[in-house]
Amino acid sequence: MKQRLFWPLLLIVLFVSSCSTSRFHSASEKPYLTCRFEVIMPSQAHEKINGVLQLYKDSVIRISFRAPMVRSELALLVYSPTELLVVDRTNKLYVSEAYPIDPAYGIHVDSFDTFQNRIINASKRKKPSFFFASDFGWTAFGEATIQLYKFSDSPFEVRPTKLSRRYVSSTLNELLGSMGL
Repeated sequence: MKQRLFWPLLLIVLFVSSCSTSRFHSASEKPYLTCRFEVIMPSQAHEKINGVLQLYKDSVIRISFRAPMVRSELALLVYSPTELLVVDRTNKLYVSEAYPIDPAYGIHVDSFDTFQNRIINASKRKKPSFFFASDFGWTAFGEATIQLYKFSDSPFEVRPTKLSRRYVSSTLNELLGSMGL
């Protein structure tokens, strides 16, 4: 009698357990991660800057800041394992800095891995995550809050960042100053 019940019960348990998987259960094992973000500036008007974050594990993190309403790209941060590329689309300036980046510049990054792990850990929560800008190393944003939401592990095309000849190399202080930070 016990043996007769064992196999049907085992099949039911296996079936039920296979149906209850989490969408981001293995987010750290998947190479792609995309999410939207919102930077909320602490001013009287609570100005918000939206954007898209794309992470290709152990390779690149692209953070695109978008203009409200028109959705054109205002700025781009490209983190690679060796350097950070900051592009100001409005003023046609760019900066490429190797790690670690001095916090006096307004952006502080010790390593690519620590930044990548912070984003992956946020994706595992399955709901919007809130951080201070300083948690991301963005001290130029002051006391701003960053919300990460709408996480996805769908593949995307990893395109190299190409800049036309109109872009001028600059220093990080000059570039952030031209952006009003």
